Amino acid sequence: MSTTRGIRRTEQNRIAQRSFRQRQLNYIRDLEERIRQLECITEETRNLRRRVIFLEGLVSKTNCEYDLAKAMRDPKNDPTLAPQYLDDDETSILTSAPSPTLSAPPCPRSRNVPSRMTVAKRLADQMSE
Repeated sequence: MSTTRGIRRTEQNRIAQRSFRQRQLNYIRDLEERIRQLECITEETRNLRRRVIFLEGLVSKTNCEYDLAKAMRDPKNDPTLAPQYLDDDETSILTSAPSPTLSAPPCPRSRNVPSRMTVAKRLADQMSE
């Protein structure tokens, strides 16, 4: 009788061990799959962060170019656009044009902003097309 019990117990242990190993393998496969998914998500997040940084820089550069173009189109900065200006009370006409050394306000948004001349040249090229 005891040998039958021992054989049965040994068989039960083998089944339990096999089941445990199978559960362990399934768990490891699940973890490996989660790791692959997380790596994909991490890579996608990195790409999106790079894209956001690029687009933020593009927006900043575009805003600076817009500010420069706006300042250059302002008749007060370009005596050839409007040769006469009204003074503060707008009753008399000033006969002298403002100093041509006036420039656009500094742009704190970006350090890689093209010069006024570059922006002016681009605008002229765009208008001539």
